[in-house]
Amino acid sequence: FLLDLPVLSGEALAIAREDFNQLLLERTDRAPDEDAKFRAAHTLARPLHQDLVQRLATHQRVLQIVEDILGPHFCCWSAHLFCKLPGDPTSQPWHQDAGFWPLSESRAVTLWLAFDDTDEANGAVRFVKGSHRLGRLPWKPTSADRHLLTQEIPDVDLLGEEVCATLAAGHASIHSDLTVHGSPGNFSDRRRAGLALRFVGCDANCLGAMINGYEMNRAVILPKGPKSDPRGHWRSLKRRSGA
Repeated sequence: FLLDLPVLSGEALAIAREDFNQLLLERTDRAPDEDAKFRAAHTLARPLHQDLVQRLATHQRVLQIVEDILGPHFCCWSAHLFCKLPGDPTSQPWHQDAGFWPLSESRAVTLWLAFDDTDEANGAVRFVKGSHRLGRLPWKPTSADRHLLTQEIPDVDLLGEEVCATLAAGHASIHSDLTVHGSPGNFSDRRRAGLALRFVGCDANCLGAMINGYEMNRAVILPKGPKSDPRGHWRSLKRRSGA
């Protein structure tokens, strides 16, 4: 993993945050209670269809960072709004993204772009240093009371040093799909929000549907058009009107 990579600043950051805030309000304003509001803040409807996601997934600085790791042929296959409101106790148990993604090889990374300053106090992501070299690790049912995942990787303290992803707003982290990571609840009075953009090298194959039935290569953002995937395995997204 890499930390504190500058992506947005000044007006570009202000515009992105405003767009993000609008998407968040569309979700949380309809929530009937605090718990529902916390849950609503963790999701973003039709993420790849949103103008904000399209803009950031093809941002020149983002593409430079990803290309330095994956090479010239890659696509953005998914995005996720991660927002922990002040007081949200929801944790993300220790896990590897590779455990969910049916790929022929480990060729996927996640770029996490912060819209707020993130640190230990407001529930920043934590990574286990060197864990990407350990291959896929076994899971067990999670012991956390409030969680987004039902499984977790046990005995993480034996795997390596934990590193907190302290980020300034507009900066990003990027990690391998084999990197063990998780995050605690946000018990501060500050929001912790960011956008996860998930990229995969187009030389990898999608081997089938995920647990939820979604096929990773069905509808992706090809940042360079057909040149992103000369093989044509990863199919370009057809955006819905009104997104």
